[in-house]
Amino acid sequence: MSEINEQRVCIKFCLKLGKNATETYTMIKTAFGEYYLSRSVTFEWYKRFKDGRQSTDDDPHSGRPSTFRNDDVVEKIKEKVRNDCRLTVRELANEAGISIGSCHEILIENLQMKRTLKIVVLMFNFIKNIITGDETWVYGYDPETKFQSSQWKTKFSPRPKKARQVSSNVKTMLIVFFDIEADKKIPVVPHPPYSPDLAPCDFFLFPRLKSAFKGQRFQDVEEIKANTAAELKAITLEQFQRTF
Repeated sequence: MSEINEQRVCIKFCLKLGKNATETYTMIKTAFGEYYLSRSVTFEWYKRFKDGRQSTDDDPHSGRPSTFRNDDVVEKIKEKVRNDCRLTVRELANEAGISIGSCHEILIENLQMKRTLKIVVLMFNFIKNIITGDETWVYGYDPETKFQSSQWKTKFSPRPKKARQVSSNVKTMLIVFFDIEADKKIPVVPHPPYSPDLAPCDFFLFPRLKSAFKGQRFQDVEEIKANTAAELKAITLEQFQRTF
């Protein structure tokens, strides 16, 4: 049984369980991942089964047989995958002008391909050189601290007013690792493991970065990344070594 027929069987099964068309489509999408039938196709087959249809096979077509799996189409799909192996079945089908099910069959049966996850293997030497690491959110806008927004005034001046502000929804995760390069000139002293007082990201790096960005506005994630990278590069090796 092809995967297309398998999904049609599942649609029929959902109907018998009393699921509506929307619930059926959600379940099909969850179960079959990127190879799921489109919403319109799912709704169409749901209606057919509701109207009494029993067969999950395609209706016979008159005229010329389908040529979706001819050599030209197969070669076109093969070339698309060769140029970008991360294209989804839906994207490939749209490029070739064929259905998702047809494209899936070409990939599996004609080209003998399957989609696999890319596993990034870190080199042992990189892992061995890491001392510590941490992560934090960097926001497109982070309000100033009370000290940063404070003002000089006389005893006769009115109390300054400050609107309540919150961090923006635009943000990105910063992940930092410290390696042995910054540790070569630092004297080693006994200390308890996992001591928060000795984590350089907590008491040196992150407070420095966030203090510099408070009150500034960045339009998007790319601008946040560019400014964060520039701020990190501005910190010298000697400053890192004086951290301890």
